Amino acid sequence: MADDTEIKTESQELAATPTAAENRAAEARRKLVQERERQAAAAQQAAVAQQRVPPEPKESDMVKPEEAKKMLAEDRKIVEEGHKQFHDHAKGKPTPTQEENDLAKLGASVSMKQDDGSGPPPTVGVTRSMGAGAPGAYQTRAAQPRQS
Repeated sequence: MADDTEIKTESQELAATPTAAENRAAEARRKLVQERERQAAAAQQAAVAQQRVPPEPKESDMVKPEEAKKMLAEDRKIVEEGHKQFHDHAKGKPTPTQEENDLAKLGASVSMKQDDGSGPPPTVGVTRSMGAGAPGAYQTRAAQPRQS
């Protein structure tokens, strides 16, 4: 009987000893739990950071009301100048005019267009001649006949 008790005790000890696979699985579970705890802590820190209120501006950083009104007036003046420039450039009428479109639709030839009021095109007077025989401003290599 004593031998049976000893055998049971040894088998119980062997059963209680984890195998290598069980050790690896337990270690993987521990690492997973640690990673989840780390992620939860990081998420909590991010939530706290989002809830932080920015510091109040210092009195030295604040603009005085008189200066603010002056700055606002300058900004409005700049905006108004921009609007004025836009409206100055937008003067004129569409080309071709509706009348010219209607005449063309009926088959009339409209060779003389009405002036749209925009003035001369900006490229008037600038001419460039680029012909096939005109030399460029750089040296090219001459073609040499093949030696056979």
